[in-house]
Amino acid sequence: MPERVTGPAYYFPSIEKKYGQPIDYWINLIRASELTKHKALVDWLKAEHHIGHGHATALVGYALAEDANDASPPGPGDESALGSCAAGPVRNARRSRWRAFPGRHVPVRSA
Repeated sequence: MPERVTGPAYYFPSIEKKYGQPIDYWINLIRASELTKHKALVDWLKAEHHIGHGHATALVGYALAEDANDASPPGPGDESALGSCAAGPVRNARRSRWRAFPGRHVPVRSA
């Protein structure tokens, strides 16, 4: 049985069918844009190319994830490297707040 496609790639056959262009066309168009933020790119695809929100989100998400995977790994001593997830420090701070107040069902909000 073939492996089931998940994530943004799940929408690719319907995107190609509905808009008449291969996925590479859309990915290259996104990369050629001066925009870099997810929401800005999605809004641009919707306004300029009349792509539906779900399809635009799938294309942008795939392109940005692919570009992030292609980025070269940080060099030794690069202080911007926070491990596999940049949210690590935030997540760790949340965990410590939970531990600081055992028995509470709601985390304590910082001022």
